[in-house]
Amino acid sequence: MSIRAAMLSFVLLVLETTAVEGASAATTKISECVRQQHTFVLRGATHTRNPENTRSYQYGLWYRNLVKCKGISFVSREEWGARSPKADNSFNKNGGVGYVFYHHTQGDKCFSKENCAAITFMWQRVHQECQEWDDIGYNFIIGFNGFVFVGRGWDQIGAHTVGFNEESVSFGFVGDYSSDVPDELMLQAARNLTECGIQMQKIRANYTLHGQADANCRKCPGKAFYAFMQNMSHFGGKLPEYECTPSPWK
Repeated sequence: MSIRAAMLSFVLLVLETTAVEGASAATTKISECVRQQHTFVLRGATHTRNPENTRSYQYGLWYRNLVKCKGISFVSREEWGARSPKADNSFNKNGGVGYVFYHHTQGDKCFSKENCAAITFMWQRVHQECQEWDDIGYNFIIGFNGFVFVGRGWDQIGAHTVGFNEESVSFGFVGDYSSDVPDELMLQAARNLTECGIQMQKIRANYTLHGQADANCRKCPGKAFYAFMQNMSHFGGKLPEYECTPSPWK
């Protein structure tokens, strides 16, 4: 399916997206912003040119440390054409965070590195322009062939799960997993990424794994995927701080 068609599917399914930053934004404003994305031609992975004092450069320095993590095919922010984040919101967690959240992006799956890069950029644009967030909401995005696209990364607080952003990292799986689950390459990438986080002391060794549905009244990461997750190591189930908040998309 073309990227344009994927965008159309995304607009139809985006109602399940969580509300975090900018949650008070008017529904009409957000809806109109999403509609305007139809006029936007998605680009593929490109290289950005940023001076050394920009946040993108700082992300680049951080990215170089990821080569220490084996078995992961990282795609840097520069490679997927990321815009610079609007602000710096760093974690203040010695020893790492205690929660890992799995999300699905909804819409179509991607079947090439370039297609995944374009969809990742689309999400950043929607999150920044429509929801007025600082950056793409996820810490990492996992796509075709287990490619791991760097979102906010290990050190920046995400915008993905109400009430838990400062306590967790999030992995967004490209696609809709209401009726099936991510393939083994994607799942293995998530496992490797988690192990990498533990080695780098970004995730605690005794972390618990959750879907967004464990924390918020959302169907994310999809019915089939969530059922599959319940047999995974470290699965923690519904959290006592469960919060039901309205979505800005409705």
